[in-house]
Amino acid sequence: MRPDWDSYFMKIAYAVSERSTCDRALVGCVLVLEKRILTTGFNGSPAGQAHCEEVGHLMVDGHCIRTIHAETNAIIQAALHGVSTRGATCYVTHLPCI
Repeated sequence: MRPDWDSYFMKIAYAVSERSTCDRALVGCVLVLEKRILTTGFNGSPAGQAHCEEVGHLMVDGHCIRTIHAETNAIIQAALHGVSTRGATCYVTHLPCI
């Protein structure tokens, strides 16, 4: 059976989460506008920095601060490539931290 659009993009978010480099939570994110993928992101260290899977977690107040959230990473990727995220829907595998 063909999945609806929300299910389709959530499956992609789970596939993206497999690229995560922090094993505390494998999180994936897909930003979508008008049924088109704008960008994706996963939780992990900034480019050029050590990853949790290589050197361990850097914990502060119960959170690993070595990693960037998947949603943040997706927005950063959009900005790097000049892609507007205005009006986009964010499909993410986990509830946001608050």
